[in-house]
Amino acid sequence: MSGEGSILGRFDIRDFKADETDRYSVWVYFGSNGLPQVYEDEMPNTTEVWFTFHRFTHFYWKLLEDECIDETRAGLYYNYNKLREFMLRRMLCATSIPSVIVEYDDRGFLTERSFESVMRVHPRILRTLMEKVDVLPKPLSKSDERELEQECSILFGKGEGVSSPHEYVTLYCNLVAFWDKFGMNYFDLLKLPQDVFSALKKVMTLESNYRSMKMEELSKQEQQASRRPQRPHGRSVTF
Repeated sequence: MSGEGSILGRFDIRDFKADETDRYSVWVYFGSNGLPQVYEDEMPNTTEVWFTFHRFTHFYWKLLEDECIDETRAGLYYNYNKLREFMLRRMLCATSIPSVIVEYDDRGFLTERSFESVMRVHPRILRTLMEKVDVLPKPLSKSDERELEQECSILFGKGEGVSSPHEYVTLYCNLVAFWDKFGMNYFDLLKLPQDVFSALKKVMTLESNYRSMKMEELSKQEQQASRRPQRPHGRSVTF
């Protein structure tokens, strides 16, 4: 799947890159033979080597899905080699390695000169670093899901307020208000971190479900009311 024919051709993707970054480190010991010994945790007589990567916005997550998922007879799967290259070509922000140049072209890729400088990093260092990079966004925890479920049932099912709501419920309500007041649109949403976007979608689904349940309950109440015997109108007269 190629991003060039879909998302990339329509936007300047540099506008959708997150300012927030994550830092990943390894510790390296250079022996007398010049070969580096690489450790995931700090060890005596080692030097820290780190990369920072931009966090995923929803826009960049859609790019990753467009470029890094392969289709086979068994189904869809993430191609690790493509994921690794995507992170280095698109998401690298800075590094402690002086020989690495970090510069991007107008398509949002590292320039060839920059990417070649990354590829000259010793394979042991680069491989260990990339194995530590957490690409997939963290899903909602079970406790967060339960909290969202409970709060959405109160807000959208019963029409009541919630004290100290979950941050994603607050953000969702704020976005609704921002759309009503300021017209915040889909392109603004594309700049959201992917985990925030996923949580907002969860709240939207819960809102729809609980509003449907509320409408069904009101419909049942109306049906029950219509079956009750009606009292006669006016005054009764006895002869």
